Amino acid sequence: MQEPCLVNGFNSLEPVSYDNPDATSHCGWTTKDRIVLRTLKAAPSLEVLFDLKDTNTTFNNVYENNALSLMQGTLWKMSPPLWELREMGIPWATPGTENYLHRLPVIDEQTPTVTAENYLCHYEYEICVLARLIGHLFSYKNLHENGMAISAIHDALVRIWTFCRIFGCGKYHQADWEGQQEWLAGGVRANGLTGSFSFGWESSEVLALAPEGFGRGNSSGLSIRQTKIMQSVWRRLQQRLRHKVEQDFAIRPPRGWNSGDVDTWVSYILTLGLAAVDCLLLSNNPLQEAEDLGWVPTPAAIPPAGFLQDACTRWLNHLLVRQPSVRHRVSLPS
Repeated sequence: MQEPCLVNGFNSLEPVSYDNPDATSHCGWTTKDRIVLRTLKAAPSLEVLFDLKDTNTTFNNVYENNALSLMQGTLWKMSPPLWELREMGIPWATPGTENYLHRLPVIDEQTPTVTAENYLCHYEYEICVLARLIGHLFSYKNLHENGMAISAIHDALVRIWTFCRIFGCGKYHQADWEGQQEWLAGGVRANGLTGSFSFGWESSEVLALAPEGFGRGNSSGLSIRQTKIMQSVWRRLQQRLRHKVEQDFAIRPPRGWNSGDVDTWVSYILTLGLAAVDCLLLSNNPLQEAEDLGWVPTPAAIPPAGFLQDACTRWLNHLLVRQPSVRHRVSLPS
């Protein structure tokens, strides 16, 4: 069974092997077992995979012996962005709990082991968060009138969350422009691949220790449309969260903050990722909850504004230089 390794706090597993049913050696297995494994690896979705494992005892036994790698491989086929989001996540605690939310800013603890059980638990939590946020951000009318597919919004949210896990969450990588551009380019050089979009780098800590899955959810690089959708969704997240907290912030700002600092604080919360945004949008008292969870650092500790947006703008400029004839506009309702 191929187990993922943990590199620099991220899960790392080479996705290419998922397309090769014989990539993992199983000494002593019968021909029947190998056929069953190939069948399980061919599952196009997790739903089908779980149905197949219940076919009979042989299917269940083979599944149980390979559960983690089978889920990872199937998720890669379903959605490379979702696969990368999960690979860049650490199962610190049961997702959605106070313990989990308290750990969203980076913590100095021993990295826990990734198991099939916690992998699936975190995946299920993440898709629920994504579904709730799509509901918060867009009505069916919004999407229909602007020609936006839910799948495009979904992928943008997933990539935003992954970006936050790598460069936000208190990791002090907000200004790692080299790493951010390489991630948007699909990690082609970080992963030793060839591709049409790549950058040189000199001093990126993220790239120096990049896990093998770094940027793989972006294929060979995000397109102009994909990048602009990310920016638009990011702005909408800011607007929704600001609307949620601005009245309370004006009346009783967090300790050490002024009532006019709401935009700075909202920008900081977004760097913690979508779990933090989802938590506060669902809360009846978001500022108090943020304080209880330790999400109110001093204003002086907040990184400069422009997180994610500046990286996307740099990437768009790069694409437009390479494709000067492109005039692709994406507009989302405010």
